[in-house]
Amino acid sequence: LPSPPTQKCLKDEPAVRQSSLALMGDMIKSSPEFVAPAIPTLLPLVVENLSQREHRKVCSNAAWAFGELITTMGDMVVSQQVEPALTRLVTILNSEDVHPNVMVNVTITLGKLGRISTDRVAPTFHTFAETMCLAVAEISDTYEKNLAFEGLCMIAQRNPQPLMESAHQFVVAVVSWAELEPNEPPQQLKDMLQAILTAFHQQMIASGTTPTDFYSQRFEQHHCAYLAQNYIIQ
Repeated sequence: LPSPPTQKCLKDEPAVRQSSLALMGDMIKSSPEFVAPAIPTLLPLVVENLSQREHRKVCSNAAWAFGELITTMGDMVVSQQVEPALTRLVTILNSEDVHPNVMVNVTITLGKLGRISTDRVAPTFHTFAETMCLAVAEISDTYEKNLAFEGLCMIAQRNPQPLMESAHQFVVAVVSWAELEPNEPPQQLKDMLQAILTAFHQQMIASGTTPTDFYSQRFEQHHCAYLAQNYIIQ
């Protein structure tokens, strides 16, 4: 992946950028050692393309490529671009009228950032905790949902307060798994969700509300039954 030609492609017309970002993401997955020398030059251009919301396929592919970069290369390699990437990803997440495919890729990439660059992401969690919960709820692919959810939980472990203030939205995301097949997350993630739900329950009880009342007043009966069947409701 020679750097100068690829640089030009990532600044070219939208159709060229879209294809270049897709190719870059594929090559990062399949031949990371070939791409690695060009990463310092190309990474800022990938992040820059996250701002191309008027060209949704460019923006979506940039989010996907950045997610592959951080997963394959690790936090130290992409560290200088985490903050600008996070700013752009959160701006998209908090915007209205975002195409569903863009939203899915942005949410998954935020989850990957949460898993790999947790300490860099956690301080700004208050700016996107609520919207990320709702975005995770909309992901229908179980593998992708697991990635995004694990990242969300890992961020919350470092900075729990924003999620404590978004309990309803978090539970919306938890019960969204009831509509999938299989209808419960992998055990590792399920344990993480249970730990957060337990913290919610303790907060509810301290404020004079029982978890059962909280759920019954806000969720449909079949979702309450799902929670009771799959999680410990204190």
